[in-house]
Parts: sequence; structure tokens; C-alpha cells
Amino acid sequence: MTRLGVILTVILTAMAISVGVSPLKAGSAGLVIKDPVPAELRERVADLLRIMRPADAAVAIDATRIIDGPLWSQYGMLILRVEAGCREGLCMTVVTRVKKNGLIPEVTLNAGTLVWIADHSDPLWGESAHPIRFKAAGSTGIDLWNRHGGWVVDACGDCFLSAEELARRFPATPSPPSPSPTFEEFRRSLDLNP
Repeated sequence: MTRLGVILTVILTAMAISVGVSPLKAGSAGLVIKDPVPAELRERVADLLRIMRPADAAVAIDATRIIDGPLWSQYGMLILRVEAGCREGLCMTVVTRVKKNGLIPEVTLNAGTLVWIADHSDPLWGESAHPIRFKAAGSTGIDLWNRHGGWVVDACGDCFLSAEELARRFPATPSPPSPSPTFEEFRRSLDLNP
């Protein structure tokens, strides 16, 4: 298991325990980017946004939300969302590495507030990887896979279906099984004479 995989598993287990869910039943965590930037991160976030959004840095800094908790404080990965200049509910969302002297942006997305982190690994190009899924428009999403220090970005269609949409989608009706031949039909097919 990769270092990121171990980190994600530990985070999800801790979050599941903190909200009273059995870690075995947790499976994944749906998180919302909604928390204000804590004082200890504010200057590092401001420095990053002055570089990434120089035209509206002051507004962007005040409109930034994060997922607060062990993801950044213990494991050094911060997901932040700038809720200024958004289009149709999709805002600048940045996955960064937290360092003592600043934040290092690793990937920038146009995404919604919901983030889904799986505690299981899925195969990707011959290796297991832990997907992080960001909600996009409608039922679509964006999957991120950390591979060898970089990110693989993949579109995810219909990965955030509503309960109503799931209920409307009936499973395909299986075709009836072919009847088994009778013994006589089987004998004739072999061209056996009595």
C-alpha cells in the first residue's frame, strides 16, 4: 500500500470513529469543503492565493473554505476551495501540500463542495491507488489518483447520482436461460444409434 493509501485509510478510520460509524462499515467518507481557514493556516493560504489569483486575492482569501481536520494537520494534504468567481456552483478547488514555509499546489480543479475519499484501493495501470472524487456539475465528478508523486485526473460520469435517479434506474432484465436439451435431443445431436 502506498504512503497516501495508508494516510487515507487512517484518516477515514479516524473520521468514522469520531462520528460514531464503525470503521468496517465506513468504506468511504463524503466530506464537504465548508470550514473556515484556521488562523494557523491563514497567512500560508493568503500567500498562495496572492500568486494564484493576483487580480482578486483579497476577495479570494476571505472566500476560502477548507476541509478542516487531520487531512492537513497530521498528514500534510490541504483541500481548499475559493468561493469567489464561481460558475454554476463550481469553484476553484486546490489540492496542496502543507509545508512549514507555505503551501505547494499540486492540482487545481473547478469543482463543487463534496469530496469523496475511498479507503479502498482500485487498480490503475497495474498498481493499486486510492481515488479521491470531487463533485462537479450534475451527477458528474472528477477522480484524482495519486501516482508516483503526481496526480492522474479522470472524468467520472454519473458518479454522483441522486437517490431518485438511482431508484429510477432498474437493473437490466436478465435473459431467460436456454432450456437444457432432453436426453433424446442430446443423443440425436451426437448421432448415436440405439
